[in-house]
Amino acid sequence: MYLIYYDESGDDGFPNGASPIFTLSANYIHEDNWRIAFNTIKDFRLSIKSKLPSKMEIHVKDFLLGKKPFRQLNLSDIERVSIIEDYCSVVSVLPLQIVNVVINKSIIKKTDYLVLDTALTYSIQRIDNSTKIDKLIIISDDGRISKMRKTTRRIQVFNNIPSRSTPGKTASHPIERLIEDPLPKVSSNSFFVQISDLAAFLVYNYMLIRLTKKSLNPRFPTNLTDKTLNNWLSILDPVLNTEATKNNKYGHGIVCYPHN
Repeated sequence: MYLIYYDESGDDGFPNGASPIFTLSANYIHEDNWRIAFNTIKDFRLSIKSKLPSKMEIHVKDFLLGKKPFRQLNLSDIERVSIIEDYCSVVSVLPLQIVNVVINKSIIKKTDYLVLDTALTYSIQRIDNSTKIDKLIIISDDGRISKMRKTTRRIQVFNNIPSRSTPGKTASHPIERLIEDPLPKVSSNSFFVQISDLAAFLVYNYMLIRLTKKSLNPRFPTNLTDKTLNNWLSILDPVLNTEATKNNKYGHGIVCYPHN
């Protein structure tokens, strides 16, 4: 069985959302590898406990911005960026895979476009393709569980996929290996949800620059640049599902919809 852990960056509101893009990231790991990965992350957290207490959740955006509760740690910009880079290096050797789906809300034309539903559908389709025969169970921070439940129930009955042989045609291939509805898990109690938070943060900001030409938040550390983000994603490449898209325009296997 594979456990799939989700987190997101940006909001899924449309057309009245606050963010121009939405990123949904998932890491999925076979049950046989779960304990190995857990212990590796646990050891990493213990190795940096003098700077970042082990019981503190790594919420990457707030950590880099120095928001509460991280403000009290009095870490320098260099230290915060260094910790996240080390975090990327540890995640890159874990026995798991990561899929990142980005929805570019700025070019959506349909007013009834369902951002989260679309992102989750594409994500599960790719995980289903890469895991082949094992059962799947979804675990997510509980903020969007009800919406995710609706999507996962639908694609187990109707899952339309474009035909490879006939352009414009679709065929339904229901997802049959999901077990249960998505299960809620508080991110502060899950190393694996936090890993998806890391991926979602990196991909969101990396793609924000490329899709909207916006700059990074000026309150981020000055040594956090587009080059830094690209480097961190390159570190993560061994665990990124680079087969998730044939149109690897942005690198790192990032799935981006709608197409330009």
